[in-house]
Amino acid sequence: MSSFPIYSALPQRRRRPRPQPTIVSVPVPVPSVPALPKNNGNGKTVQKRKNGNTNNNNKIKNIKNKVSFSIVSYFNFVCNTLSNIWVLSFYIAAIVLIYNYTSDPDASFITKFVTKIVTAFKGLEPYKCTILWFILAYTPFAPVLFAVRDNRRVVCALALYAYIIIIPERTVFEYLAQSLVLVLIVKSKDKNFRLTSIILFVGIYLCQFALPTGSVVNSHDCVGHLFTHSEHTNHASKSAHIVSHSPSSTAHRAVPSPHTKTTTAKSTTVG
Repeated sequence: MSSFPIYSALPQRRRRPRPQPTIVSVPVPVPSVPALPKNNGNGKTVQKRKNGNTNNNNKIKNIKNKVSFSIVSYFNFVCNTLSNIWVLSFYIAAIVLIYNYTSDPDASFITKFVTKIVTAFKGLEPYKCTILWFILAYTPFAPVLFAVRDNRRVVCALALYAYIIIIPERTVFEYLAQSLVLVLIVKSKDKNFRLTSIILFVGIYLCQFALPTGSVVNSHDCVGHLFTHSEHTNHASKSAHIVSHSPSSTAHRAVPSPHTKTTTAKSTTVG
């Protein structure tokens, strides 16, 4: 028998090293020390504001940034609004109709349209001048009516009617310039842009554009524009016939002149 134990010949297992604990560095909070009051040079100390006041200052700065007005931003707003395809198409159509009427009123599209309406509906014949005037005055404001919301369109039409009646302009092109600014007023959501557009509208009204065109809105001769050549000739011949058969004309013909009366008397005595 050997003196060595039995287990000494068996292979021994290696022990796994134990994991070392990880050391985590935790920041230690440092107590905030209040700052010393500063001297502003006048002998008075000025203390720093608290965190609550700084939040209020940030809110005030944000409000100032929103309220701040920029000419470049307003110019971009004007370009974006007037470059809309619907607004631009309505204004092009209005300019074409107005220029067509001012260049040749007798052959204009508006005059032909009113003539067809009066011919189709005989009851509207006494109001032909009024119809022509309203179509001519409402043509520049057509884009404004389509730019307004649906629930405000009737109110806008009545307001434009009152504006045209109360404040007549010399030319239709002045209404067109005012219509451009009214579209900006309707489309603007910023109060500063809307206020600027209102000031611009008042300035346009006070300036009274000196345009070379002479298309007067309220004093145009619509009677001659709404008759054809034959109707106008018949109307003139009827008026001449009435004047020739009036009592004043017959009385004037029945009374001879004093010179003719004396000449007749002299010839009678001589014979």
